[in-house]
Amino acid sequence: MQSEEPIPFDILALALAPLELPEGVIGIDDVEDFELSEKENEQRFGPALHISDVTTAIANRITKNTKLSTTWAHSVWHSWSTIRGITQPLQEIPARELDEFLSRFVLEACLQDGSPYPATSLYQLVCGLQRYLRDNGRPEVAFFDEKQPIFDRARKALDARMKELTSQGVGVAKKSAQPLTSEQENKLWEKGIFSINTAEGLLNAVFWYACKCFGLRGGDEHRNLMREQFSIDIDSVG
Repeated sequence: MQSEEPIPFDILALALAPLELPEGVIGIDDVEDFELSEKENEQRFGPALHISDVTTAIANRITKNTKLSTTWAHSVWHSWSTIRGITQPLQEIPARELDEFLSRFVLEACLQDGSPYPATSLYQLVCGLQRYLRDNGRPEVAFFDEKQPIFDRARKALDARMKELTSQGVGVAKKSAQPLTSEQENKLWEKGIFSINTAEGLLNAVFWYACKCFGLRGGDEHRNLMREQFSIDIDSVG
């Protein structure tokens, strides 16, 4: 047998030395005394909570708007499922059936006047249904988790419908600036905002007419303009 090598003295001394805790770390001698009377412990922890108190605390973490959104989503589902003859409560529908029903729901759901929901509203509907299910004994439901193939049909149907609605311009607000009237443009000249007598007024006027005559919008389009791109000519009006 081979004899074991002796342990170096410095390593042995380190291993046997008492543990020194860094400054600020509580040691065993600093731990509070737990030898308290029953009355003192009652004062310390207060009255025992009932499970209903825990349920209330969990429910109170949800904001009012989120609760309203969840209620709205379930109300729309209830109206749709009643018309389609689905009698099972939402939280009791098995996952595979729920996937099929939800894929139909996102394609058929509409406002009370029959017009389609905007894509963002449709997405919020599905989010609300997911919250409702999780709050009612179905914590495993995750419609948007691609790792759960069980809801693959519903995800694809939602994606397709949202793209269709967006392409149709449903709920898409088109922002456009109001054009400047001739009277407003004249006031800019009168107030010196547009001017050929000051550097700033001339810069403002050139910027404005580049927008007005050439359709330039972004700052980069103006910065990239070159003198060689302009030419002076005569048209039918002089």
